[in-house]
Amino acid sequence: MNALFQILAQETAPNPVQSFLGSGFIFPIAMIILFYFMLIRPQQQQKKEHAKKVAALKKGDEIISNGGIHGVINHKSEKTCSVRVSEGVFIKMELANISSVVPKGSAKPEPEEPAA
Repeated sequence: MNALFQILAQETAPNPVQSFLGSGFIFPIAMIILFYFMLIRPQQQQKKEHAKKVAALKKGDEIISNGGIHGVINHKSEKTCSVRVSEGVFIKMELANISSVVPKGSAKPEPEEPAA
């Protein structure tokens, strides 16, 4: 009977590989990898794509800002640009606030209605 307990005790001794894998160490590592591929990496790719779009802007490109302002680039410097939003109305804007570039001709002003 005593020999049977010794055999069972030897078989239930933890294996070093099992103790490493079963110690709860894999779950945090898997979560970090999941967060990287689901959140961090796509955001980095979007940031690079936006930087390329902004670098390729030139005078005459029609843009939409993050605030919804539609306009045409009049002058571009290193970090800012001058945007024509209406005839004779220009605003200075950070390049980082440009959300998208629209096809030419889509920012034509609508005719104004006469005041009643």
